[in-house]
Amino acid sequence: MWHAIADWLQKYESIAIWLEGVALVLILFLDWREYRRQGKERAEQHKESADQLAIMQSQADATRENAMRAKEGADAAKANAEAAKLNAVASAAMLELIVNKERARIRVEMKPLDLTFTGIGVNAVEYTVRLYGTSEARVLESGAEVSVDSSLEPDNRNGYMMPAGLPEVLTPVNPVHEKSTFFMSASSLNPVLVDRIRERKAFVHFRGFIKYRDVFDKERETKFLYLWNVTEWVVIGKQGELYSYWAKCGKEGDNIET
Repeated sequence: MWHAIADWLQKYESIAIWLEGVALVLILFLDWREYRRQGKERAEQHKESADQLAIMQSQADATRENAMRAKEGADAAKANAEAAKLNAVASAAMLELIVNKERARIRVEMKPLDLTFTGIGVNAVEYTVRLYGTSEARVLESGAEVSVDSSLEPDNRNGYMMPAGLPEVLTPVNPVHEKSTFFMSASSLNPVLVDRIRERKAFVHFRGFIKYRDVFDKERETKFLYLWNVTEWVVIGKQGELYSYWAKCGKEGDNIET
């Protein structure tokens, strides 16, 4: 059988070569087709990858845009909060301005102390209680006292004070009230005590307070503490008389107007 095949190949060698060429072309065609198919698959895979990358990029862009919008929203919310805070501060400041303009205030104005010995030892500190402001003040409590101390610094007194005798309501129509407070019995003036005061060996202190409520229903207080300050300066035209005046004294909080 093989001998027959060999004889046939020798006889038809040209046909065999032609068949071999056809087979080679067919193999090349099949290889080209397979290469093309694989190329197409790679192209499709590349396109899918590119599409996935595009989708991922789009998602990333969307995420970034959402983050930017969220930041813008947060910034806007912060700006609104700051604006609201500024408006609240401005409103409070405006209200405070109105209150300070319209509210009642009370101050005490001192008159010169008369150390002339009357012979009966009864002298008083005279002062003026003045309401200033455009609205009334309702007096809740008040008190005043005068004392003579051996020290330039006043004693810390927290006890009872005689009422100042003010009206229950102070109004802008009648804002000025003249008041006086007598020396305490233990400090009643006599020639010896008057000389000690003039020689700065004894010191006159006057203290008091006025608690009141303004028209805005807020409680306030005026406190005062004064020293009759005798200087070394002689009053011009009055031989032997030293210039003297009331001066605020004491610690922080002894002279306040809330």
